[in-house]
Amino acid sequence: MSHHSRSSLSRVLGSSANLGCFFRFEFNGLGEFTIAQTTDSDAVEIQARFEKCNANTDATCTTAAAVKGYGHTMRLYSSGNTVTVRVDSNTINIDSTQFPYSVGGGELVLLRDSGTLNFEIQTQNGLSLQYRLQEGFTMIGVGAGNNLKGKLKGFYGNFDGLRANDFETNTGTVINFPATAVEIFSWGQTCK
Repeated sequence: MSHHSRSSLSRVLGSSANLGCFFRFEFNGLGEFTIAQTTDSDAVEIQARFEKCNANTDATCTTAAAVKGYGHTMRLYSSGNTVTVRVDSNTINIDSTQFPYSVGGGELVLLRDSGTLNFEIQTQNGLSLQYRLQEGFTMIGVGAGNNLKGKLKGFYGNFDGLRANDFETNTGTVINFPATAVEIFSWGQTCK
């Protein structure tokens, strides 16, 4: 897959999470979760952090996301109307950095829509993270190339086109579809 092209499948996460290929549910988790992870030997992982939106609510908002793979990590953090980007242990000045910005000879590539707080991290194996900050709210999306069909785990499901097995725990237990809210919550906790 060449970089800088749109992925063949995209999911958007904010206050709602899209899982697998066919269904949607509301997610209000608190903590850091694996959104998608490849199961091959070149494991690449996308994580997201969900924190309370404010002290007066139990609702959670996405405040950070990261892509880890090929010995590097790209992290994006939101606060108010500001995005901070860290690549490995370095903070990147998004106003003076030339995009696309890559590490590892192009294994991880950071793109930015000019003049916006919309970013995308693309990986050599076809997994990508879209990160958008708009009006103080962060939305994230995940894209995957067709080469990753059946080779993912996490909130994204395994990307095999079968919704019946998208709720699979880290131990391989599959939560039957349709799942109850309690089953979905319990499953989500296994993605921490």
